[in-house]
Amino acid sequence: MYYLFNFLIFTAICRVDSGQFDRYSGKKIEIAQAKELRLKNATERCSIDLKPCTPHEGSRIDGTCNNYKYPTRGSAKGPYLRFLKPDYANDRDIRMNRHGKPLPSARKVRTELHSTGRVEDKVTFNVAAVHMMEFIHRDISIMDGPLDYLKRRQYCCSKIGDKDPKCIPIRVPEDDPYLKVTDIRCLNFSRAETFQDSGCTPEIILPEQINYQTPVIDLSTIYGVDYKALHKIRKFEHGLLILERRENRYVPLNITANKTYLSSEMLEDMKNNIISNIKDDMMIKLTMSMINKNYTVANMTTDLLANLSSDMLDGKFKMPDFMSEKKPDKYNDIMYDVMPKIMSNFTNNMKSIDEKQLVNMTANELVDTIANTLANSMIGMVLDMVTSAAPNVNESICIQNNDTETICYQFGFPEVGNYDLRTTALTIFFLREHNRLARALYEINPCWKDDRLFKVARQINIATASNIFMYELLPALLGYRNMVNHGLISENVEHVRTYDEEAVPLVYAEFDIAVRYFHTFLDGRIKTYSENYHYKDEYSYSETLFRSGLLEKGQILEELNRGLFHQYAAKIDDIQDPDISESYYGKKLQKAHDLPAIDIQRGRDMGVRGYNDYRHMCGLKPAKKFADLIGFMEIEKVEALKKLYEKVDDIDLLAGIMSENHIQGIHVGPTLFCIMTKQLQIFRYSDRFWFERGDQFHSFSLDQLHEIRKTNIARLACDNAEGIKYLQPQAFMSVRPGNMPVPCSHIEGPDLTKWSDGNCHRHNKYSHKDPFRSMGYKLSHEEPHRSMGYKHSDEEPHRSMGYKHSGEEPHRSMDYKHSGEEPHRSMGYKYPHEEPHRSMGHKNSHKEPHRDIGYKYSHEEPHRTMGYKDKETYYGSSSEDAPDSTGPVTDFSSFFDNLLSYKHPSQDQGYILM
Repeated sequence: MYYLFNFLIFTAICRVDSGQFDRYSGKKIEIAQAKELRLKNATERCSIDLKPCTPHEGSRIDGTCNNYKYPTRGSAKGPYLRFLKPDYANDRDIRMNRHGKPLPSARKVRTELHSTGRVEDKVTFNVAAVHMMEFIHRDISIMDGPLDYLKRRQYCCSKIGDKDPKCIPIRVPEDDPYLKVTDIRCLNFSRAETFQDSGCTPEIILPEQINYQTPVIDLSTIYGVDYKALHKIRKFEHGLLILERRENRYVPLNITANKTYLSSEMLEDMKNNIISNIKDDMMIKLTMSMINKNYTVANMTTDLLANLSSDMLDGKFKMPDFMSEKKPDKYNDIMYDVMPKIMSNFTNNMKSIDEKQLVNMTANELVDTIANTLANSMIGMVLDMVTSAAPNVNESICIQNNDTETICYQFGFPEVGNYDLRTTALTIFFLREHNRLARALYEINPCWKDDRLFKVARQINIATASNIFMYELLPALLGYRNMVNHGLISENVEHVRTYDEEAVPLVYAEFDIAVRYFHTFLDGRIKTYSENYHYKDEYSYSETLFRSGLLEKGQILEELNRGLFHQYAAKIDDIQDPDISESYYGKKLQKAHDLPAIDIQRGRDMGVRGYNDYRHMCGLKPAKKFADLIGFMEIEKVEALKKLYEKVDDIDLLAGIMSENHIQGIHVGPTLFCIMTKQLQIFRYSDRFWFERGDQFHSFSLDQLHEIRKTNIARLACDNAEGIKYLQPQAFMSVRPGNMPVPCSHIEGPDLTKWSDGNCHRHNKYSHKDPFRSMGYKLSHEEPHRSMGYKHSDEEPHRSMGYKHSGEEPHRSMDYKHSGEEPHRSMGYKYPHEEPHRSMGHKNSHKEPHRDIGYKYSHEEPHRTMGYKDKETYYGSSSEDAPDSTGPVTDFSSFFDNLLSYKHPSQDQGYILM
């Protein structure tokens, strides 16, 4: 009763009333403002309808009610936060220098600071790290810029662009080191949409860009940013999202599947059918008119047209059935509306024919002329109707698909999920992971209904992504101890109790620009690998943007998945891959483009202040002259900046970040580290639904949080990526001694039985026999025995989380542990009673007692484990045989060939892993 009373009091206090709220200010809209928005037809663009907020509900798809004080903050189509007041020229134009003159060309800045070349990082990261960073970045921040200048404003480098205030093209100097041999003197670019552009704020307010994503980590790329988008992907059965089986894969829906494609052959056939129908009908009318009335040919034409028009509008004459099986809404109304337009076009076309020609026509010639003219008018209207009734998503999103590539995936936010092939692959992984979780939860808790299964699976999925990002990827980039010291992660598994209701869950504009520094991380090649991890082929990164249709050709998806974790990333340095810096977006979309130059120009578009201002904000001594930067930057970079900018205060934020020396032991400089830290603190302390919080009705229990902290990118890939049967445990890191691939059965993951609901097992009516037997997301020949893996004591006593053969792994449990081998072994969390000196897979504690994963300090986590077993099997009979981790990388293909014949020590029959 006490808890119920507290719950009711808390609900009464925290309940937020519903209403219409302003997207920009976050304030409730008054009657006068609502009326003004209706008159401007801007209600949907500028406001959001808020349903009452209650403390017992979990995170909403649209992001509302994250913060009770600011209930719309956290939703999509909101503003960005600012560390510092934006710096616009004339309060609206892009940033200028301190004297009001244009800043140097963003292209010029890029070529002076970063050269073009190709250098791989063969020591640290693979491309999975790059694209997980990109995946999270796009999950929290998206502007309309790219699709605007790629689709709507391709003319910004022409004279037309001079008259469009949205166009701010990037000028290419005559002496450009790479483009001087071409006629390209301009790179197309347009401004991101602001609330002023949308008519949502008055002109006197400084421009603020619209963020089309929800500004918290919530996998909105998968689930969407509103319930309309969610309904397109949700199955409404057992908590599942919609996946369909195509070519022996479970993949998202194809959003072009219901699109009507009209080829020239289809149009010709349609026209012939129309002509045939019209001629048959008209010949009867013409014959009867000639018998009953002695009309001239000219009079007959007028009479026949009147009859035909009447028949069409009365529905007696039917349009051909050119639409797909699923007709658009109000199909009949559309047809009725289009008839007068057809007749109007037809009449105008007939008037263009010389009257003397009509008078001298025979009856057959007259009918042929009318039929052909009318058919042409109908075909033209049909094309217009198809375009308006079912727009070609393939052309508006997957704009680089060729004629044979008709796949464009239905995600909650398809414009983001279909951006590049590796982002698409990661999006598919998380979509499948949701269904894997929902099926598992249903098997554990058969009494749970669809909605609860969906919400809990989504909650775990979002927590998985957040944990992988915060605890696995970022420590490798920013340093584990640095993140602990700044309160970004916890050393122990514990609930986070620090919540700041004054901290608004939004993304800083400066963060969006600053983290684009990691674009130097991008390799311009997408490499694919065979099942034996032999190099097979490669594709241009730029020419595969917005080209999801390529993934389902042959075995490309499987080969790309292997490459995602095996291909080296580009080195984080001052050299840009040519595919990224010279031909970004590919020749099909733009003759040339430069991604880092785009990023610098976007910072100016957003009014992001100069680099020196952010040094001061971060507690660094601001530079008064260029020489003051020496020590923070190499002298060559300082000289380049001095050559580019008139004053030190003019330096662009991103240009300064690109020039900074890295902090010792990590991969970013001090200003970028400062900006990232402040944003990551916002993620952790302003998000009421952050997965580590323990004081909410929907929070994970401490036991459940323990399991969430076991999630990792390797387990995610093993469960959801075709073509992957073996993977290095630290899957963001390159394959090398100390991080060699192991069978997926050795990659640990969370124990989902911690979500068991005792109420579901009180009555036998909830028992069932494994309705979702197969995982279904990986090809059957890869892991033929893979199953949901929940133990039914009366059916399969040795049933495990992933492998059901009792003779093979009898002690395998739901959390991927071998109870007979290493009963307490964890993925990397400290348990003092377990293995005090175990690290990196080395067993000899006297040799390397504190060896860690490679990105944590040895004095920090002496008990950190690599998470895989039987090291001797891979390195030899003892640790002395293990290769030196600092030595050259062994040939992985040979290693893999040996791995294929690996036998688990507990397998009496010598069963070879498949």
